[in-house]
Amino acid sequence: MSFRSGLMTACLFGMVPMAAEAETLSDALVLTEATNPQLDSGRADADIADENLAQARAAGRTTINITATAGGQATDSNRQIPPQFQGAVGAGFNAETGIATAAIEAARPIFTNGRVPAGIRSAKAGIEAADFTFDELRQSIFFDVVAAYMDVIRDTEAVSIRKNNVDVLAEQLRAAQDRFAVGVVTRTDVKLSEARLEGARANEAAAQAQLESSRATYAFLVGQRPEDLVTPGALSIPASLEAVNEIVFTSNPSLLAAKANERAAAEQVKVARGNGGLQVDIVGSANGQEVYQEDLKPERDTNLSAVARARIPLWQGWTGAQPDPRGQAAPGTGETPDPGH
Repeated sequence: MSFRSGLMTACLFGMVPMAAEAETLSDALVLTEATNPQLDSGRADADIADENLAQARAAGRTTINITATAGGQATDSNRQIPPQFQGAVGAGFNAETGIATAAIEAARPIFTNGRVPAGIRSAKAGIEAADFTFDELRQSIFFDVVAAYMDVIRDTEAVSIRKNNVDVLAEQLRAAQDRFAVGVVTRTDVKLSEARLEGARANEAAAQAQLESSRATYAFLVGQRPEDLVTPGALSIPASLEAVNEIVFTSNPSLLAAKANERAAAEQVKVARGNGGLQVDIVGSANGQEVYQEDLKPERDTNLSAVARARIPLWQGWTGAQPDPRGQAAPGTGETPDPGH
C-alpha cells in the first residue's frame, strides 16, 4: 500500500472515538474506515500487489538449490568379459549396487535482457494501481455512508413531523367529538376527523418503516446503529466547472488507477520480450556421489564447477514469451494476431 494511503488509514484509526456510537459525520466515516469489511478486503488486495514487487525483485537475485538422491541398482548380465578379467569375474556377472548423491547449486542472473528491471517497474505500477483502486473503493463506500447518514437525519425528522401531525389531528378529533356532544357539528364531521387521524397514523407508520430501513443501511456500512446524529454544516465546493475538471483529471482514483495499469501492462510487454532473449547466469555447483557394492570399498566422486551459462530460447510453443511483437495487438484493431500466420 502506498505511503499516502497508509498514512490516511493510520490517522483514521487513531481518531476512532471512545464512545459506543457515532454522533457526527466524521465519527461515522472513522468507524467505517475501522470496521467495514469491504475496506478490509481492499487492503488485502493492495497487500497482494506489494508481494508482487518482492517476487519481481527476487527474480534478479541468487538462487540456491540442494538436491539429494539415494537408491539401489541390481545388474544381471551375460555380457562377455574381456579375457584379462575373466579370471576375476567369470564369463558373466551380476551385482547389487547402492548409490547416494548430493548436490548444491547457486545461480546468479547477470543479464536478463531487461526482464527483471521491467518486472520491477511493472510491480511498482501495479502497487500504485492497487492503491488508487482502494482509494476508489473508499470513496464509493464513504459516499454511501454520507448518503445513509443524511437519510437517517431526514427520516428522523419526517417521523417527528408525522408524529406531530398525528397529535394535532387527535386533538382536532377530540374537539370535534366535544362539539358533536353539544350539537354543534354532525356525526359526518366526526367521521371525517377520524379518517384524517387514521391517515396520519398510517403516514407515521410508513415514515417509521423508512427510518428503520435507513438505520439498517447505516448499521451495515458503519458497523453500529445510529444514535443522536448531528446535522453536518455546509460543505465547500469548487467555484467553477473548470476547477471541478482540474480536480477530476488530477485526483480521480479511477483515472489514476487506469493510468497505472497501463504502465504496468507496458512493462509486462517488455518482460515478455526479455523472456525470449538472451539470458546469462553465473552458476556454481558442487556434487558428490558414492557407490556401494558388496565386498568392495565404496567409490566416491566429487565435482566442483563454476560456469557462465547463456540461454536463448528458440521455440516455446507460443507460450507468450516470444522475442518478437507478434503477441501484441495489431495497431488500430485491438485484436491479437493469429500465431499461425
